[in-house]
Amino acid sequence: MSIIFKNDNYYLDYYVNGLRVREKVGPNRRFAELAWAKRKVQAHEEKFFETPKNKKLKFYELCDSFSTNYSKPNKRKRSYERDLLSIKHLKAYFGDVYISRITPQEIERYKMARQADMVSFATINRETGCLRNIFNRAKDWEMVDSNPMDKVKLYKESPGKIRYLTQEETQRLLSNCSGYLRNAIIFALNTGCRKEEVLSLKWSDIDFRTATIHIPASTSKTNIKREIMVNSALLRTLQAIERYPNGEYVFCDEQGNRFKRIDRTFKTALKRANIQDFRFHDLRHTFCSNLVMSGIDIYTVKELVGHESIEMTMRYSHLAPNFKRQAVEILSARMNKIEKENAIGNFWTQDENSGTKKEAEITQFTDDKH
Repeated sequence: MSIIFKNDNYYLDYYVNGLRVREKVGPNRRFAELAWAKRKVQAHEEKFFETPKNKKLKFYELCDSFSTNYSKPNKRKRSYERDLLSIKHLKAYFGDVYISRITPQEIERYKMARQADMVSFATINRETGCLRNIFNRAKDWEMVDSNPMDKVKLYKESPGKIRYLTQEETQRLLSNCSGYLRNAIIFALNTGCRKEEVLSLKWSDIDFRTATIHIPASTSKTNIKREIMVNSALLRTLQAIERYPNGEYVFCDEQGNRFKRIDRTFKTALKRANIQDFRFHDLRHTFCSNLVMSGIDIYTVKELVGHESIEMTMRYSHLAPNFKRQAVEILSARMNKIEKENAIGNFWTQDENSGTKKEAEITQFTDDKH
């Protein structure tokens, strides 16, 4: 809370429930100080003559408060920028509308309007998801009593295409790059780490004794720290990387400055290797795909790659068409063992009146069969 002098008048500048308030007092400094003292007492007692909840608040004002007081200080730069893009489109539609007039029906009209603009379901879901977040914050700040998005359904999105490298493509890519880029690609292929996690890796995050890497929450997309096992191939690569005196980062220049972008050199390597329709993030898909095609179960893949939900990992299940067959064959082997021990007849046929007779019949059938 502060006092501002502007255009020959004093103003009180403060926040109430996350909303910025600039209150004009007048040209008298003494009155401004008295009003400032009064507002401090009211803030302490959580009492205001006029609260934002009772004030007619327009949507663009709520968006400004959300982006300034919540999104920017609490989210990563990329997520914050995604919010700003969503807010841009939301403002264009709802801008001067009072937030009390934004209903589920009006949000459905927004969705139809965005469809008319030939926008994908995924993009509309991102925008309405941002709208849900905005109103959730408004509830927390006691600006509204309910969230209209609670009664709005998101579109069902079709699963995106999973692009991963074949063994032959992997060999071509590694043959057409060198230095830090090659090391970064090898690291991503063996850990499934995201690009920012790769470039943010520090030597202090690596435990060569236990062959593990610690990904801190500060660099993880999910804000959850995790531990990665280092295989022997990656361990050899890490041990061979030159360490510079001033370099705390694994992937850095001779001055110790970490590489912030590798897109250009990566695209050059892809072009030389004649690999199309591929991004650095697809190395993560390649990691998961290789695990699944090697017979690793889905739940283990989920833990290794750091997915929040098993649904995300299930996108790769189609790459293991025999896993269901393998499962029932494992059961078959177990049942065959039971059958050989003549226990299956007891398990399935025994009853109070004629269990012995049926058991004998099945045992005889089994003996004849073998």
